[in-house]
Amino acid sequence: MATGVNLFELMHSFWKENDYEPFPASATALFFFLLDRANSRHWKMPIRCPTSLISHALMVSEQTVLNSRNVLYKRGLITYTKGHGNKVAPNYSIITDLKNWAVRLGDCSGNDLEDCLADNLGDGLTDGLNIYKNKDKKIKNKLPSIYNAEKEKFLSLDELEKLFLSDTAWQADLISLLSTDTQISADSLKQQISYFFRQQKCSGRDRREEKECRTHFVNWIKKQTNQTNINNYGINQQQREPDKRRGSDVSATEPGDYDGAF
Repeated sequence: MATGVNLFELMHSFWKENDYEPFPASATALFFFLLDRANSRHWKMPIRCPTSLISHALMVSEQTVLNSRNVLYKRGLITYTKGHGNKVAPNYSIITDLKNWAVRLGDCSGNDLEDCLADNLGDGLTDGLNIYKNKDKKIKNKLPSIYNAEKEKFLSLDELEKLFLSDTAWQADLISLLSTDTQISADSLKQQISYFFRQQKCSGRDRREEKECRTHFVNWIKKQTNQTNINNYGINQQQREPDKRRGSDVSATEPGDYDGAF
């Protein structure tokens, strides 16, 4: 670890900042992801990391990653430079000098914030406190709309389709689940995923919650495979294997057909 960097102090300071103004869950996850990456590289910054990799690691959309890093940047916790397509990945640097973090409150938190600030500012310096409080109320309005997006956790159909197609572990589990009813290949499953999302778009949908959409797809694909089994095997199987519990059909049509020994 580089000289002067105290990992535990950074973590403690982050939670103090969070007590003052809560971070979105995705911004919190991004900060600790970068903290882990920086620590693993012995704090040789900047950290180069593709947005797609962060998106996959945190299980959020790439747009959520972009919004989250803006939150951390505006709060003074990190700096970053944008990437350029697939050729140059974004660079991230964690601000290790805590004096440069945007919000510094000492030990003030909770309902005693005003009294604590008054004590720290001293007599005669609290006249501007109301102005500070009014500015504080506008902090959320200045931050990106990630708060609402994080609350809803809805993704576009294109984002969901990309996520489903790239989640090979989930596909393998699904193929294993379906193998009891029918044989389905990985390529065939991907075609079904694309077909499923075309149906969703045609029905007028544009955004869905990931967990609910996965559940819907599993039920949908099971129904599709069951219907395929009925079409391919059901009718032919009935024709090929008559019920053995039934007697033979009577072919006689007139009394003379019964002549002879029984």
